[in-house]
Amino acid sequence: MSAMLFFTGCNKKDDSGGGSGKSVPDPEGTIIVAMRNASNEDTWIYPFPDIHYQSIVPYLHITSSDNFEGFDMQFTTVGKVNGLGNIISIPESGWATRVAVMPGYGYVGRYSNPNVDYLYVRIYVVDYILAAVNNGVIGATVKYQTPFEPGN
Repeated sequence: MSAMLFFTGCNKKDDSGGGSGKSVPDPEGTIIVAMRNASNEDTWIYPFPDIHYQSIVPYLHITSSDNFEGFDMQFTTVGKVNGLGNIISIPESGWATRVAVMPGYGYVGRYSNPNVDYLYVRIYVVDYILAAVNNGVIGATVKYQTPFEPGN
């Protein structure tokens, strides 16, 4: 019986996002969008529309090589999660200007300019969008919510 309990403990799901392994509802203000990558009409998201820096509004998009990238933004993955609501904390490390877009994974994006502290957006990739002709990846269905402030 102790071996069985040991194996049950080892099989516990690690959500890597700081939340429970169970799927929770999307947070208030969640936006879902079909984002095309840069090779297929390039959908841009403006998660901080009220912020302007030198006439530029911060944006993020999916590059032609299927990475998240944005204007003055950095991203980090929180790993595989069960939805946007399971992203509940801001990672302290792992920040990069580009990160791979992977279905079922959660991300936190941050924007900074000289006039503001970091502003955060949480992102969840629902699935890839595939081309009808050859099933190649042409983008991803994405959920996001901003401003992301853990605990609120």
